[in-house]
Amino acid sequence: MRVLHVSRWIGATGGGGVQAYLRAAVSSLESFGVQSDVAALLAPFSDAPEHCVYYGVDGISKVRNAWRLHQWLSANVRAYNVVHVHGVTDWHFWVASITCKRAGVPLVASTHGGLQPGMLAQIRRLRLVKARSLRGLASICFRWTACVLVSSELEKCSVRSVSQRVEV
Repeated sequence: MRVLHVSRWIGATGGGGVQAYLRAAVSSLESFGVQSDVAALLAPFSDAPEHCVYYGVDGISKVRNAWRLHQWLSANVRAYNVVHVHGVTDWHFWVASITCKRAGVPLVASTHGGLQPGMLAQIRRLRLVKARSLRGLASICFRWTACVLVSSELEKCSVRSVSQRVEV
């Protein structure tokens, strides 16, 4: 079995909770004989980890990196049994959702707390997309998601506030 993990960014060390989770997931799945690769929307913040098969280019816009990720995913996604997206409030989730839907590859998402009220308040500062738009896009993409993995009841409620259709 092959799993592709898609994240906003990646690094071999450091990076906070999502990055620690990603490294642990890859290691754990490997112990069960599952091959895991990682693709990232943005350029690595430190050395790219061993399992990183794609990452964005430093110095170009997130939109251009999203287009490049879409092109790479379109060419490679069928080589994977499942795609696991880490984080649901950035371009990598929307690109992976659309690409997996078109390719017929199951998509699993982990919100990592991104839809909780405190996180959405931080997102409101973004110039391009407001929190309400992010919730709307997440709702659409959840229609194409096999399930959402959460780590708390609060996270589950935040997903349910966006979509009643997705399996949590």
